[in-house]
Amino acid sequence: FTQEEIEQVAIEQVMKFTKSPIATRMKAAFEQGELYRERKFLLQVDGEQTKKIQKLEVDTEETTIVQGIIDACFIEDGKYIIVDYKTDDVDTEKRLKEEYSEQLNQYEQAVKQISGKEVAEKIIYSVKLGKDINV
Repeated sequence: FTQEEIEQVAIEQVMKFTKSPIATRMKAAFEQGELYRERKFLLQVDGEQTKKIQKLEVDTEETTIVQGIIDACFIEDGKYIIVDYKTDDVDTEKRLKEEYSEQLNQYEQAVKQISGKEVAEKIIYSVKLGKDINV
């Protein structure tokens, strides 16, 4: 790492994450070869879902292709766990859930479509709050 890169890292936040319950679970999945990071996907969604994603106030029947990257997902007991890291400067879990639940629903749909497996949990890891948040 360069000195500039080192100065950008919030060591306390990184250390807090490494001791979190989700990091422990991710480590176990990694050791089993079942941790997947930065998974790209394309997903076709119908008009109703398009309205939710784009927060549209008008009716649309237009089909949309959603492109995304899932920060991390892993298999635990035969089902996927989806993890999305957030660095937002927010003070409540509720606000993160409100802001990102639809995004995680899209990730769930993509994982199901691609893998054919169920998703057991969708988790936001809030760097600011230093905790896992089930969505």
